[in-house]
Amino acid sequence: MMSFRNLVFCAIVVGILAAITIDMGSPIVISFMISLGIICILSKDEFNTCFSILLILLISLLELILTIPFEKYVYGIYSTFTQNSIIFSIHLLTDILLALAISNRKQLSIISFAKKSEKYMAKTFEKCYSDAPLVGIFILSSAFDFLAFIENLSRHLERVGVPIEIAERVIHIQVIYDHYIYIKPIFMALTIAVLIGNLAIMKAKARNIESSAKA
Repeated sequence: MMSFRNLVFCAIVVGILAAITIDMGSPIVISFMISLGIICILSKDEFNTCFSILLILLISLLELILTIPFEKYVYGIYSTFTQNSIIFSIHLLTDILLALAISNRKQLSIISFAKKSEKYMAKTFEKCYSDAPLVGIFILSSAFDFLAFIENLSRHLERVGVPIEIAERVIHIQVIYDHYIYIKPIFMALTIAVLIGNLAIMKAKARNIESSAKA
């Protein structure tokens, strides 16, 4: 059976390759995947951090995979309303999954690995400082996706039966749409920042314990 560490590294490699091939080489997504990989390598002794990264990688992979049929069967074929509705829904779904996954990290860890190893079981209940901030980031990202979806709907109210003279009053509202590609990478950067901060705290904590043991 593949070890936990090997599974995480495989997920990192697959994530980077998927970002290159599926997301058409997006430097932002590739950089995000590589950053997760580097943090995981530096956190190799921190089971909870690596498990959180594994969850983020797997759900990010799901997001990339869901874009395959979108790119093939929807993009450039259907109306911008349909295209935006689908892509915002994909982002909303995966961000909600990320928030749920991290908030239930301990339970998922026990089900997946901890119950098979006393070492992992003990590590699962250690303090992980990234949990709450990550959940907050993913909730905010979900809210942003939801607002983008609602804004897209508001620009096409005639499609849901609203009289055209009323729909035309809000048809030009696209504040979130215009800033979407700039705001979403900020959430990615915040995710990396939180994981780096958690790594720094854990390293400092380990050094303090080591210093106390030598004293």
